[in-house]
Amino acid sequence: MGYFVITIGILLAGLIVFCFIYFLIKKPDDPSSDANQMSLVLRRILLGYFLLLGALLISLLVDLNMVNFPESAVSIQMTPPATAFPASNPTVANPPAGSNTTAPQTSGSEATGPQGPVILQVIPRITSGSPPTTYLAVYGTNLKAGSQIRINGQIRGTNALGTDLLEAQPEASDIQGKGTITVDVITKDTPGKVSNCIIVAIEKPTAPLNLGKCKPYITREVQLLLIVLAAGALGCLIHGLRSIAVFIGNRNAVSSWFWWYITRPLLGMAMSLIFYSLLRGGFLAGTQADAKVISPFGVLAIGALVGMFTDKAVGKLAEIFDMLFRSKADEANKDTIKKVTIKTTVLPDGTVGTPYRFQLEANDGSPSLTWIITDLPAGLTADPKTGVISGTPTGPASPNNLVKIVVNDGPGNTDSKSLNLTIH
Repeated sequence: MGYFVITIGILLAGLIVFCFIYFLIKKPDDPSSDANQMSLVLRRILLGYFLLLGALLISLLVDLNMVNFPESAVSIQMTPPATAFPASNPTVANPPAGSNTTAPQTSGSEATGPQGPVILQVIPRITSGSPPTTYLAVYGTNLKAGSQIRINGQIRGTNALGTDLLEAQPEASDIQGKGTITVDVITKDTPGKVSNCIIVAIEKPTAPLNLGKCKPYITREVQLLLIVLAAGALGCLIHGLRSIAVFIGNRNAVSSWFWWYITRPLLGMAMSLIFYSLLRGGFLAGTQADAKVISPFGVLAIGALVGMFTDKAVGKLAEIFDMLFRSKADEANKDTIKKVTIKTTVLPDGTVGTPYRFQLEANDGSPSLTWIITDLPAGLTADPKTGVISGTPTGPASPNNLVKIVVNDGPGNTDSKSLNLTIH
């Protein structure tokens, strides 16, 4: 699928360049054209964009889910073989108090060869079991029988695989959360001699992502992030493709919605990333999870669903925000805002053919009020924002004519009255 991803990416880039050139030539800057039906060229561009982007995202998701990571939690890097013979280090291990820790002087043939063990290379070995087991093989010289491998200064159980080859199994505490570890060998001589120290790098496992000739190595965390971004864009793309197909089929696709459809996948990517971060951070699940135990298919499903139902995802995020950042000041502010009430108690009479104007009033509530006034006499209207009744009555209204008045403030509080309005 790697070459397919590259091909679709090139076609999508070509479509974007075509769109750029098209808009430069056409210069669709007239605001009045936004209300017109979407042109055939724009429809074709939009459908081509959806189909190419959908193929790119699907093929990328397939490649991401096919990445095969090693089963081990960490990756121990093999040290390169020594290019020169390291000097021996006949240091006495844990010498008794008061003793001289300096290596004794030798002469003659004894001084020409290494007196202690020397490590030339450290080679990691990982079994294919479940869970896998990690071993460190140490190759060197003067690795006498009974020599033991030390990892970070701690002796570990050692097996002799040959005259110059030892192997030990590190404990989880030796490698978890470490950037490097130290490896050396100590002999059983009295006093014990310590070899040269080798620093071994510890990294997170990586695996190649197949993108044709380009095969970048990624970690599990990067894989999951790419999956959730691609799945979120794919979910929004599915929603947008279904929507534009319905509008085109009903012949009511409007030009002003063109850029809404173009930017929809970007919104899906952003929402999926935020939702995934909340899940991984433990805000929704309650506990954090290691990337090794997270199923890529589960991440794909979450990202796609968030993309397809972005509005509901936004509502869920709003609930989380209110729960995390609710303050006592917010509750106090709610208590200080009293329920809105209609202050007006009487409507003045009017006369047929004479202009009429009256301002309704309300007490308390929020500053932004909405008025709903019904059953007005003929010729009169009401402004829902200001609560002003105005107009010129065209016919009489009896004293029993009741005008229904409802006021609503921002927090959702309402009050209603029915008042007489007589037109003579």
